[in-house]
Order: sequence, then C-alpha cells, then structure tokens
Amino acid sequence: MTGSDVASHSLAILLGGVAGGIVSGAIVGVTWLLDKQSEMLREFLREGLAIHALREAWILQGPDALTAQAKLTKHLDLPTFHVESMLWVRQVEVRTVLDQAIWNSEGGPATYYGILDGRRTWIVRNEVQPLRSFGGPDISHKQRTYPAVLSSQAMHELCAWIERVASVNRWLFLRAHTCRALFHLLGGVSGEDRITVFGQRLTKRASDLLRWYHNEYVANGKAPDYAHRDT
Repeated sequence: MTGSDVASHSLAILLGGVAGGIVSGAIVGVTWLLDKQSEMLREFLREGLAIHALREAWILQGPDALTAQAKLTKHLDLPTFHVESMLWVRQVEVRTVLDQAIWNSEGGPATYYGILDGRRTWIVRNEVQPLRSFGGPDISHKQRTYPAVLSSQAMHELCAWIERVASVNRWLFLRAHTCRALFHLLGGVSGEDRITVFGQRLTKRASDLLRWYHNEYVANGKAPDYAHRDT
C-alpha cells in the first residue's frame, strides 16, 4: 500500500467518523428537543389547569343578572351569599369566567371592584353583551353569561402563567401540536378583550404571544373541532 493509499484510507476513516458523530449528535439533539417539548407541554397543562380550578372568581346572580341593565359598576358591595329577590355575587372557578363571552371592564384595564371574601377583586365583565371573545359572533341564545370579577390572586396567576408560556422559544417549543393541546387554556385568554383587561399586568412579549396565538389558532379556525362546539 502506497503512502497516498494510506492517506486516502485514513481520510476516509476520519470523514466517516466525523459523519457518524454528526449523525449521532443530530439524533441526540432531536431526541432531547422532543423530550423537552413533551415535558414543557405537561408543565403548561398542569399549571394552567391548576389556575383554572381556583375558586377565585365571582359572577353576578339574582334578578335581571342576565340582562344588559345589570352592571357591576352600578352594584358595589353586594353580598356573597344568596339573598332572595336581590342581586348577589356567587363564587365560581376561574374557568367559569374564562368562557366565550367578551370581557368589558369600563375604561380598558380591569376596574377595581372591592374586597370579596377577603381579597381585592377586579371587574373583567362589567355587563352582558351578545359577543364572543372566540368561537363565533353571537352567544345570546347559546350560552349564559354573567357580569364577573376576578380576585387579585387569580389575575396574577393567570398573567404569570401567560408570561411563562411566552418565555419559551415559540418556534422550538410552541409547535402546532402543543398549541392545539393548549387551546382551552390559552385560547380563553388570547382575545383582544382579555389583553385589554389585563393591561400592563402583561409584558409586551406576552401580549404579542397572545395576539399571535389568537390569529393562528382561534380566529383562523385551526383549533381542534371540539373547541368550537357550543355548550
């Protein structure tokens, strides 16, 4: 074997080793990314579902609670227990407030309502209107909706969760499968009405993420089919 043959053979071995290393590294990298995507989705779902189950929201109940005349800003200091023939506020889970009906706090960001059950609360839906934040243009005959408030804790935890989702690289960790899996958590806070009520509680990065998500998976109908069914 001549010197040139030895050199060519050595070069082939070297190139083969480099190529094998690159392929192995690529496989390890892809495996890590897929595992990381699955882990992050599980975390987002676990954290988001825990927030949705918080009993940190209240809805208006009683006579005319479903009418356009019922406005929380006109009924302050209401009782938090059932009183016959008068308006009162009923404690519910946060997910009940994250229904399809729009949020409409007077003046934009959430208006301070008062202390309920020992917590500061903020108006997110001041009055009933036949409009949806997502899912369609009209809910007047399909879904009951009530004027509603959220506690400071619920407001902070919701915003913190949104910031958590917005902190990851969108192109690596918020792929189509993850975005569809998060629809019932992320879709319910992604509308412009929600962003307006959250106000400066959200960073620009988080607000931009919600607008992107709403345009991509809510307004354009890319969400799972079951997400558009009326309840």
